[in-house]
Amino acid sequence: RGGDWSSDVCSSDLARALFIDPALLARVTKALEYAKDVRDIIYNESSAQPIDPKHVEELKKKHPSVSLHSFTEFLATAGEKIGPVPPSADDLACIMYTSGSTAAPKGVLLKHKNIVAAIAGVNVVVGPHMAPGERLLTYLPLAHIIEFVFENAALYWGGVMGYGNPRTLSDQSVRKCLGDIRAFKPSVMVGVPAIWESIKKGIINRVGASGLIRSNIFWAAMAAKQSLLYWGLPGAKVLDRLVFSNIQEATGGNLRLVLNGAGPIAEGTTRFISFAICPMLNGYGLTETAG
Repeated sequence: RGGDWSSDVCSSDLARALFIDPALLARVTKALEYAKDVRDIIYNESSAQPIDPKHVEELKKKHPSVSLHSFTEFLATAGEKIGPVPPSADDLACIMYTSGSTAAPKGVLLKHKNIVAAIAGVNVVVGPHMAPGERLLTYLPLAHIIEFVFENAALYWGGVMGYGNPRTLSDQSVRKCLGDIRAFKPSVMVGVPAIWESIKKGIINRVGASGLIRSNIFWAAMAAKQSLLYWGLPGAKVLDRLVFSNIQEATGGNLRLVLNGAGPIAEGTTRFISFAICPMLNGYGLTETAG
């Protein structure tokens, strides 16, 4: 506890249990000196790093009232100890920390009604374009509010989520296999400005390396597509098929909508991605307003 939000947390909001990776047990043991309400720690026994017996002994010595369980043990016994408790709209759903881009990271208290309202807002804008079975490639941490909201929205829409990694998104970042985008073939994707700038740069470099004639065809097609869409004239899909299909295939060939969050993005990048791949929307992305 501490920081700007501690005085706003009531006793019913304080955590009683923690789920951690084994590598974090030593750090959590120290934190328990301040988090007096924690009674149970559940660790992920399938983690690459096994739990250290020395850390277990240290926990028992310093905090004998705290119980340690593997996730398997937790699943086997949780139903016996505690029945389901449906949340109310004003119950705390999570404490999400800001990125710290403007000041020290702050814990933002998000209630269930905040998250439901955020998903409802996303659904008004994006929902009409979604259908059951939409494929969302999730690779950003859930500490990104825009990612958190869209993963929950995908559950609401009946979508399919595939979990990737920023380091393995493209074919160029892996060896002897497809990158996450081409392997999963998402129809919806959320990203941050750095990701979209990287994709734009990769496309421009690829076009430049294709030779003067192909490069001129690409940029002429970009200008033509912008004009056709601006005036509401037919022909944009023909350009997609003849000129932009290879680029769209590099991003799985199935993208219908991409979203930017976590920070502002250059207007030129938004337009480039929208015309070369698929339409891009910008999310507000402020943690304090649940995205």
